[in-house]
Amino acid sequence: LPGKLGVKQWRVSDSETDAEGYGGVLALGRSPRPERPGSLQGLHNQNLLLVIDEAPEIDPRLWEAGRSLLTGANTRLLAIGNPTRKDTEFYRQFIDPDRFTAPLTVDAFSTPNLGGIDPDAENLRELLEERASLPPVHPGLIDAMYVLDVLRGGLEGEWLPRVRGEIRTH
Repeated sequence: LPGKLGVKQWRVSDSETDAEGYGGVLALGRSPRPERPGSLQGLHNQNLLLVIDEAPEIDPRLWEAGRSLLTGANTRLLAIGNPTRKDTEFYRQFIDPDRFTAPLTVDAFSTPNLGGIDPDAENLRELLEERASLPPVHPGLIDAMYVLDVLRGGLEGEWLPRVRGEIRTH
């Protein structure tokens, strides 16, 4: 994509204004504090994608403020995270999605670092050890060494939410 990637905004042109008055801004980054949810509000556009990373850790007040941005016909919310905590809006939306929600699960074994490994294989540990001996395809993603740690019991309770991307129901 064209443009310049900055710390807080991604501009696709250097113009001061465009048709919507955003000056060629394609993306804005915000990190509002929970005690000031209003600082997230006020951005409106006919085309808006709100991305929430580490969504299970987002304060409920910020979820509410974020949803206030989604008033247009072509506005969407993408909430990303591991379903690790049951006391969150992210978890609730996963278990009982509203009409605006379509939960997706990304299994670690479908990522480039672990693709091609069958998580149900009898020799899973051997396959992971072999993969761990190679440099990861994408160093920032979950890798074979982490999954081996989970299997060895070093990270109890992580298999479903962090490796398989699934909700723990018990």
